Amino acid sequence: MRFFPFSYYRFMVAGTLLFALSDCSGDEFTQEAADASVDSGGPQEASTGGSGGTSTGGAGGATGGSGGAPTGGAGGATGGTGASAGHAGTGGDAGPEPTCDPNESPPTDAIYVSAKEGDDNASQGSPEQPLQSLSNAIKLAVHNQIGKIILDQGTYKEAVVLSLQDPLVIMGGWIKVGTAWTRDCSQTARNKTLLHSPTSTGLQITGNSSVSLQTMVIQSTGTNNAAPDNQSGESCYGVFVSGAELSMNDVTIRACGGQDGGKANKYEEVQPPDCSQLQGTGCSMGEHGGSGSGGQDAKEAGTFTLNGYTPANGQHGNYGSNGNNGTPGNPGNTAQCYEKGCTGQQVSGSCPSNHYCGNETPQKDTSSQPGSCGCGGRGGSGGAGGRGGGGSFGIYATGNASVLVKNSRVEAASGGNGSPGQTGQIGLNGLDGKQGDSVMCYTQCKPMQVGEKCNCEQPGSYQLAGGEKGGKGGNGGNGGPGGAGSGGPSIAALIHGSATISHLNVDFLHSTAGTPGSPSAAQGDAKDILEVQ
Repeated sequence: MRFFPFSYYRFMVAGTLLFALSDCSGDEFTQEAADASVDSGGPQEASTGGSGGTSTGGAGGATGGSGGAPTGGAGGATGGTGASAGHAGTGGDAGPEPTCDPNESPPTDAIYVSAKEGDDNASQGSPEQPLQSLSNAIKLAVHNQIGKIILDQGTYKEAVVLSLQDPLVIMGGWIKVGTAWTRDCSQTARNKTLLHSPTSTGLQITGNSSVSLQTMVIQSTGTNNAAPDNQSGESCYGVFVSGAELSMNDVTIRACGGQDGGKANKYEEVQPPDCSQLQGTGCSMGEHGGSGSGGQDAKEAGTFTLNGYTPANGQHGNYGSNGNNGTPGNPGNTAQCYEKGCTGQQVSGSCPSNHYCGNETPQKDTSSQPGSCGCGGRGGSGGAGGRGGGGSFGIYATGNASVLVKNSRVEAASGGNGSPGQTGQIGLNGLDGKQGDSVMCYTQCKPMQVGEKCNCEQPGSYQLAGGEKGGKGGNGGNGGPGGAGSGGPSIAALIHGSATISHLNVDFLHSTAGTPGSPSAAQGDAKDILEVQ
């Protein structure tokens, strides 16, 4: 546990109060670390004064340390005799007055809540019949213009969002036994009242709200899974304050860890080359397509906005260009041909010398098809950019928010990892050209003996070969890889824009920033307190 002096980091006025923000050094926090709770009301241990001087006349004893109520530590003993006898150390100052009274009577102007014994349906929030959920208690307090809510020890699994017009105090540190309510002034009192949000935000306070929280743990819930494919990691917030005024005393805030960026696996579609007409047109020299350039890594970490942290993603890779179509094929062959079909009758017996067989059509130029050129290969798609990891923030203060924290602990877990960019697709190979289609060249009709009959045939007919195939199309260029996403930050207290956070006797603990998707991508900050515009 650390107690920080007021080494004035910033001054600011909120209403009629002047707050001072102390500057504290950074620590690292792991989610498994035990909670060193601050007992805001118990006495501090009295320290003993220094010893007196030696027989040769040493210096007098040191002043005794500050002690608990009602008296300080004893002074040191008087020094021995000598040339200059030491003097006794003076007594320590009395410690601060306790702020928690175990005999305190429960307030009458409050809504009472018990997660274990309350009933939201049959209760009006009295000490004898408390409500069960904090959310319903807030609604009732607003409706009845009651400014205080008392929480029994227990776990409240709720996502609470406050946007209020009137001030509200929410107090843990009370115990319901039967119908009686008493204060718990032990050092572990705050750990027994847990506001455990099932979402990534433990508590959200917006608008012109003025809220005071006392003696409780606020915790958000994250996920061990990465974000869905091609989506940035979700950020976690213990307390998110936008534009509101918030004071907290004897509170532990635990933010869940930032979510890892999702896997990059979405290719951009590439328009294939047009190979609809490759016979004599649409042909080229078969050059290969160029490779697409890679997408840029996230060179800077994500940005801080009024709505929270936005992770930085890598850029998508560029697609490779299509290969050019191949060289043209040779033209088809041409000859003087008839069409199929003869005139004249089929007769029985041997073919007479005067048997007539003629062609149905006159002879004309007939050509086969030219060879086609090879189609160029399609370029490879660029790889999708990696997604940035989400951040973890104990307190995220933005939009003119004014936050005062005392005797508390604020923990940020680790930031989410960024995902690497996707490898670009390999360009497709170009295709070979095709030989042109052949055609049948029918010759002159002649009488032919077929068994016992005389028939008209075209015995010299043959296939007129098509043109030779053209050159192979060029290969498509490879797609460029996507850039990598940034690692998410771990910040115990984030001060954005004109927001302010003041604190006294507070442990701020951060963890590690998330790993970026590649060594050249940006990594988020890992700090106790970070102030950004």
